[in-house]
Order: sequence, then C-alpha cells, then structure tokens
Amino acid sequence: MIFNVAIGGTLGGAPDAGTPWPQTMLVDYIRVYQAEGGEGTFTIGAPVSETLGVYSETHTYPALPYSAIINGADFGGNVLNIDQYSTNTVPFDGSVALEVVYNNTGSSFGGFLFNFTLGRDISAYQTLKFSLDATAISQMANMTIELENPGQQKFAAQLANYTPTVNGNWASYEIPLADFGGIDLTNVLYLGFWNPRTTGGTLTFGTLYFDDIHFAGGRG
Repeated sequence: MIFNVAIGGTLGGAPDAGTPWPQTMLVDYIRVYQAEGGEGTFTIGAPVSETLGVYSETHTYPALPYSAIINGADFGGNVLNIDQYSTNTVPFDGSVALEVVYNNTGSSFGGFLFNFTLGRDISAYQTLKFSLDATAISQMANMTIELENPGQQKFAAQLANYTPTVNGNWASYEIPLADFGGIDLTNVLYLGFWNPRTTGGTLTFGTLYFDDIHFAGGRG
C-alpha cells in the first residue's frame, strides 16, 4: 500500500537537507467509510468480471484458458471429430462454432473435455452458460454436462433438467454451478459434454454445435 503524505503543522515541516534518513511511519487502525447520503460504491478486494469466457467470441476478457480439447476416445470412448473453427452452421456468436461429430465406434460412452490444466478457480461465478445447435440429432433428448476436479472427482448435471431459450437453431442453456453438487469450484480441471441420448437413455450419434460457452454471475 502506498501513501501520499503531506508533512506540516506540528510534524516538523517538510523534509530538507538536514532531515535524517531513513525515517519510519507507523500506521494503524485504517478505516474506510462513506458519509450518509454519499454517492458511489467501493469494493474491498480485487473486482471480478461478470463473465469468464471458455469458448466464446463475445466473452473474451477475461477468459479461462484451456490447453486442449480432449477427445473421449483417449479414454476408450467413441471417436469424435472435433473442429474448433467450423463454419458449417451459422454461429451463435462471432464467426465460428465448435463442431463435434459423435460417432458410433462401439463404445458405451463418448464426449469431450476442455482441459484447464492444473485446476482453475471459478468460485466467483454462479452459472455455466452455453448455446447448442442439435438440429442434426433430432432424437437427442439429453446429455451429461460434467465438471471435474483433479483426481477424477466428477460432478454432473443432466441437460434434460433445464429449459433453454431458443433462437433459431440455437438453444441457450443456463446451469447453476450449485447443481454440480459437491464440486470444489476453486480447483476445476475439466468441463465436459458427454453422451447425447434419446428419451429412453440410448446413446445417439451425429453432429452437435456448441458456442458462447462461458461462466457468469461474477461480482463486478
């Protein structure tokens, strides 16, 4: 903390060539207050942006950097084809969308993960928001959205439990982070989108587009 101090009155006057150095000033009992009826607000501590982008061309600052998008085939799942810069659909925001082709290659599961590397603190945020174009998989009724701590501690929400806002081909979802019960939000390693399923719970396959993935609800 840096103080600008004017020396005067009975404190000996301004320093001059005869002032001994170094000097010490002890400061105690600092208070911050606002007069009744005063205008404006202040926040103790560093401010937090209202949004934190993951895959978004709207919410870019600040952004939560991911080191890779991991294909679930790396864990024995069905092989996915992933294009981070697809123009095969009209994007929800910006100029590209995340295209993911869920293939049936014989496994009982399939999905992908954003890898945030080492674990990231998202505890200042309240909601996961993203937009999904699922028109190419008309029979899809559900999928698993997953947050994971290091050590494979997985916490999931089911897409079917949320009602989206629909704009053309895009369905925009908001999932409270509190619904990922038990997760340590100060140390999140992965965000995953797994297992598109029919109403009966059977895996279904085809192309999904994701866009404007971000966390929201931070204090300004």
